[in-house]
Amino acid sequence: MSIQQSQSFDDLSKEDYQREIIFKLLVSGVKDYAIFMLDPQGYVMTWNEGAERLNGYSSSEIIGKHFSQFYTEDAKAINHPANELELAKKFGRYEEEGFRVRKDGTIFWSNVLITPIYNEGKLIGFAKVTRDLSERRKAEQQREADARVLAETVTQLQSALEIKSRFLSTISHEVRTPMAGIIGMTELLTFEDLGANNNQIVSSIFESSKRLLQLLNDLLDSARMESGKLSLEYRRFPIRALLGDVRQLIRPEAEKKKLVVSGVCAADVPELICGDELRLRQILLNLSFNAVKFTASGTINIGCTVRQRRDDLTVLRFIVSDTGIGISPADQQKLFQPFEQLHSSTSRLYGGSGLGLSISRSIVELMGGDIGVESNVGHGATFWFEIPFRETNCQT
Repeated sequence: MSIQQSQSFDDLSKEDYQREIIFKLLVSGVKDYAIFMLDPQGYVMTWNEGAERLNGYSSSEIIGKHFSQFYTEDAKAINHPANELELAKKFGRYEEEGFRVRKDGTIFWSNVLITPIYNEGKLIGFAKVTRDLSERRKAEQQREADARVLAETVTQLQSALEIKSRFLSTISHEVRTPMAGIIGMTELLTFEDLGANNNQIVSSIFESSKRLLQLLNDLLDSARMESGKLSLEYRRFPIRALLGDVRQLIRPEAEKKKLVVSGVCAADVPELICGDELRLRQILLNLSFNAVKFTASGTINIGCTVRQRRDDLTVLRFIVSDTGIGISPADQQKLFQPFEQLHSSTSRLYGGSGLGLSISRSIVELMGGDIGVESNVGHGATFWFEIPFRETNCQT
């Protein structure tokens, strides 16, 4: 033990010395923390089992040695150990995280707390507690690495979505122009008497062209939603007239299957609401044409009721119900996912891309609403969605 240590112990009273002995007994059994005492100059006075386990020195090897030997050469070069003691005296404590060195030369990341100890106003040493944080640091570094990889992945995905959106937008535009010409000219031919077989061929071309154009529109909308570029317009429009238009648009398809199309708006539904008429029409048409597609006989009902109305807020509930094949509870869970249909035979029997319901859900959620379905197999289905409309959103 150094001369400085002997003087420090001599300065202790019997009572203080007894407390020191108790302290040694208390901390000697702590194995997860290195707890030891330094004299005022930084020489090691006590050494517990935790310090031996953490630093690799036995008590006989380290007591009387300066604590700076636990520090890296870089830290010692800038006199960091001595500065720690000065800061501890100045502020009453000093705490940091940094690299420390074991007896075998390995370096580990640790948390260090140094507290000055006084007796009747006189500094008699420092209490030093060291904790090994190597595992925590590894975990933090791994989390940081994972976060960087995730950020890079997100950036790459966003870039890919942007490229896909631009590609689909360009292709859709280039394809829709000739498609519009094909549809227009084919529609003109449907009014001509070309003979029974030819009329059937022209009619098939006309219907197939319309389905292809709808698929292109759905793909473009899906890409816009994925890239966050689908925007809404808020203007006043007559809700009853909109629902009437939807019923009229699906009636020709429904009449081919002898289906009855009906539905009303509740009396308290306002005449005008403020929202995106085009997108609302798109949702209703998606749901309504689906209802016609999956219904062999019976009725299609398209209606609207008020769920909530206060101040400038009106929440409307729209329903599209049918008497079709129905949907099992298991299939309802995946119904609004992109490219999902009830099962593979559905696509073969009824056609479609499986994008309509996914797009409808995305638009409803973009409007701040919710969408769902109530159904049982063989007993039809009722699709519903609720949209909040606010007058303060209006652009005109």
